[in-house]
Amino acid sequence: MKKMILPTMALLLAVIFVLIPWKKVEEWIRRKCGRCPDLNRLLTRLLFLASPLASYYIVWVYSGYTSSGFVSRLLGIWGFCNLILYGSLLWLFYLLCNRAKYAAMMLTIASSVLGLANYFVMSFRGTPILIADFMSLGTAADVASGYHYVLNVASAKALMYTAAFCIMLVSLKSYRWLGWKKRIVVLIGFVCIFCGLNAQFFSGKYFKTNKIKLSVWNPEWNYNKLGALLSLTISYSYYHVEKPDDYSVKKIEALADEFVSDKAETSEGQIQPNVIAIMNETFADMEAIGRVETSEEILPFFNSLTENTVRGGLYVSIRGSMTANSEFEFLTGCSMAFFPFRSIPYNNYIKSELPSLTTTLKDQGYGGNIALHPGEKNSWSRDRVYPMLGFEKHVAKEAFEDTTLVHNYVSDEAGYEYLENAYEEYRKDSEKPFYFFNVTIQNHAGYEVKDGLVEAKITLENKEEWSEEMEQYINLLKISDDAFKELIGYFSKVEEPTVIVMFGDHQPKFLPADGASYGTAPIERYRVPYLIWANYDIEEETKDMSVNYLSSYLLKTVKAQMTGYDKYLLNLQKEIPIFTANGYMGADGVIYELNDESSPYKPLVDQYRMVQWNNIFDAEHRLDEFFYLQ
Repeated sequence: MKKMILPTMALLLAVIFVLIPWKKVEEWIRRKCGRCPDLNRLLTRLLFLASPLASYYIVWVYSGYTSSGFVSRLLGIWGFCNLILYGSLLWLFYLLCNRAKYAAMMLTIASSVLGLANYFVMSFRGTPILIADFMSLGTAADVASGYHYVLNVASAKALMYTAAFCIMLVSLKSYRWLGWKKRIVVLIGFVCIFCGLNAQFFSGKYFKTNKIKLSVWNPEWNYNKLGALLSLTISYSYYHVEKPDDYSVKKIEALADEFVSDKAETSEGQIQPNVIAIMNETFADMEAIGRVETSEEILPFFNSLTENTVRGGLYVSIRGSMTANSEFEFLTGCSMAFFPFRSIPYNNYIKSELPSLTTTLKDQGYGGNIALHPGEKNSWSRDRVYPMLGFEKHVAKEAFEDTTLVHNYVSDEAGYEYLENAYEEYRKDSEKPFYFFNVTIQNHAGYEVKDGLVEAKITLENKEEWSEEMEQYINLLKISDDAFKELIGYFSKVEEPTVIVMFGDHQPKFLPADGASYGTAPIERYRVPYLIWANYDIEEETKDMSVNYLSSYLLKTVKAQMTGYDKYLLNLQKEIPIFTANGYMGADGVIYELNDESSPYKPLVDQYRMVQWNNIFDAEHRLDEFFYLQ
């Protein structure tokens, strides 16, 4: 209750403010002093001028930070930048309505909505709102419906402060502040301020000069140190993908001469196995990560596969959400390292046909070419992007209307049954190898009662160390493991050579109850398991890698035809075995930040950036002989 004293006092003071008869006070002052300013007008202007500071503080409170921390930030460069941004928004709202009272209310309410939205997003995925999220609002709305919304003490306090400030504004009379001539002057002033902000913040070097930047390891740190609006603004400056320095098509041509694409025709006697790729929603080996003690093994079947199996840890660029980015890296061999933080290439950057694992397999005679994701068809723009990646059929949740749900989602088992039926139907008409890409959804967050409980057959031995969500999550993993066992059993009996690659898209967002991380380095928060299994003889291996290499490594494992790009990636993997948006690990075992100028691998990083630019952003001059089979 002590935590609510200040917001309660703020509400009481707001009520007192409303009850004060300001007209009578004004008359009393006039009798005593002979004159008195229009108190309504004066108070409105004071609250108008105070609204940027109030809005900054309200958003700060939503994040659960202390008042003393706010004061220290306010007195620094970060506080100044935030006030400039809130002030600019205030003038924008004023230009829209020409009412000081309503402009201040609009700023306060808009800021409160931002703070509340950021609180919920942080609760669900563990990272704050960034500009890139606004480019994915449609999918975000679908995902948001699956979460449980509960206010904490900090958000309740912030709402009380918002109410108090707005109550005072509502009690005052509204009036026009400026005539049309002065309003034009204000408009010109706003345009000048905006141009200055754009030149300094968005296009200039102000952020870099003052070492104000996003942390890809820990973006919530930015919201603590820099403030929400400033962090959001900085993320806008990251949204644009810049052309690499010294980029030229000739440099890609030199790589194409070094790494020559195979011919699409297969050689006599070459095995062409069916290829089934499964990206399993939030599939992580929590026991391998550590600190999870359970009554029985969570993934007994998955972990038991060793014969004709390649397996290991797979490092991804995301955690807690944004499934499409792991999917994108797997299918294209591109890296999220060269995109703005938290952006979604499916939504923002793929505008035309793009070489992928699918196009490589199609070019060497594969059929089927089906992509399954049992969610909304337009989720992450898959309905638009899948054809550009070469898929011929896209299956979504409409195909599962009569399916019994698990955790309120289509189960892994149901998806695998669809896969098996699709394979059998395909075999009736074709002898060509079969390709199927399956994205599951069963283990999607959240993991509370309203999200659809599953029976807790596995119990946590150390419940005190984890949130209650963990027990539901590990039991969902066990259901996934059981379904995968059935799938492997099915294809073990299939006569045609078949290879299945299965991997997780990201870890869940929740941490141990004490808030501590796990693993020996932050990059461990981005590790999930993968395996490549075959129903015929392949070389067994244990190998860690990042997801951008996995499809090329799959082609190598099954001795399929490879593009020059695939060969280039496998060569790069020898020098930089792990490459993600969160940093990379060199062959020397050292983890480097992406912008580390002193890294011995910087020339290779710059080269990879150029290759990706040619592939995605310079499609007109894309070197097709490098990215496609001959």
